[in-house]
Amino acid sequence: MTNEARLSLAFALDPATVMVAGGLRPDPWQEGLLRSRGDALLCCSRQAGKSTASAALALHTALLPGLVSSARERFVRWGVAEGAAAHLGR
Repeated sequence: MTNEARLSLAFALDPATVMVAGGLRPDPWQEGLLRSRGDALLCCSRQAGKSTASAALALHTALLPGLVSSARERFVRWGVAEGAAAHLGR
């Protein structure tokens, strides 16, 4: 298996790899949020990383293969991905 294939598989299976790939080390609570399923309520202090974790989750969702069904949805996901990537790259 190539390194690219390993990274793609890790990315698909673990949303926390989005932050790592962006050069960020997620806190344990961020890893838990990114790996959780369903809704979440965050009660955190200011500057705790809520927006960063949300951006990583949005980016993972937007880039997850096999979930895009129409050209319009692809465009919306691309916009979400661009915005999330810009936030993570700050």
